[in-house]
Amino acid sequence: MTTAEIDDSQLTPQYLDRLVELHARLHTAAPWLSLQHLTSVAERHPRILRMLPSTLAGNVESASKSLGVSPDTFVRCALKLPSLFYQSPISIDERLSKIAEALSVDRAEVIKAAQRSPGLFVAAPITIAFRLTELQDVLSMTRP
Repeated sequence: MTTAEIDDSQLTPQYLDRLVELHARLHTAAPWLSLQHLTSVAERHPRILRMLPSTLAGNVESASKSLGVSPDTFVRCALKLPSLFYQSPISIDERLSKIAEALSVDRAEVIKAAQRSPGLFVAAPITIAFRLTELQDVLSMTRP
């Protein structure tokens, strides 16, 4: 078992209650989300269990507003990258704005790309810029 996983013995009644509450709070934004799916995500990312459901649901609400996406869309992204549930919405917003600035593209385009590849929500802008520079170098070396 890795440190990121939990076993059944760690699913205490308190954690189960938190999952049920989180599921109820997210149900308005994502009625398709089952408790079983949320439980499987929490088992792989136990930090979700250690945070208050109101905080996690508030993060979804705040992040979706600041990014201009529906809460449903943000929940879908967070299920692919569960750290989005507990990341600071302000930090997510700032990172995406800095990535857009570094790439000289519209922020809305970066947000659209992040929905397809949620890792962009948490990527460091300097890392993105560095990798693009490396890619440019590789592409210029392979051109005739």
